[in-house]
Amino acid sequence: MHAAHGTQILSYVAHIQSNFNVVVEPAELCREKTGGVAKYDKVVYGEHLVKKVVNNFVL
Repeated sequence: MHAAHGTQILSYVAHIQSNFNVVVEPAELCREKTGGVAKYDKVVYGEHLVKKVVNNFVL
């Protein structure tokens, strides 16, 4: 996708949004593929979402 100079593009996937307070962590299958080490830490979805919004927009 191309954007004209000075414009912004916002893209997000709404159909996979979790409950605000759910803990999300790497699946066991993913940990097994990396020798038992998780590539990412577990996070609370709502906290992650708020951080993303705050970092992407001037509030």
